[in-house]
Amino acid sequence: MTTKATKTDARGRVQPLFKLVCKECNTTFSGNARAVFCTPGHKRAFHQRNQKRGQVMMPLLLAWRGGRGQKETSKWAYGEMCRLADLWNAEDRAAGRAPQTAYAELKRRDYWTANDYHYNSERKDELK
Repeated sequence: MTTKATKTDARGRVQPLFKLVCKECNTTFSGNARAVFCTPGHKRAFHQRNQKRGQVMMPLLLAWRGGRGQKETSKWAYGEMCRLADLWNAEDRAAGRAPQTAYAELKRRDYWTANDYHYNSERKDELK
């Protein structure tokens, strides 16, 4: 990430622009240091695709993790998860998308944990 230029925000403050790589289309763009996608459409496409994939993967993950005493079921679920992950990684490479490891690295760098997700999902219920 390198600073290329600056822009002035609505309050007249100068903000640096950084050269970044979009996690959806794998192209470079200029934005603030925390930007991940070059357009709102790419952000939406990325998250919608991951949501669909998660709906398929989650039952397998829970069966694998929860069925540790049932060796055949756990082995099958683990094998299916690996097969799907390989298929989706190949799909992403063919479409020219950045690897999921790039997005995971951003989450890791921001100290995101599963507890954050759990806390936020509980808070959404409280706010209704």
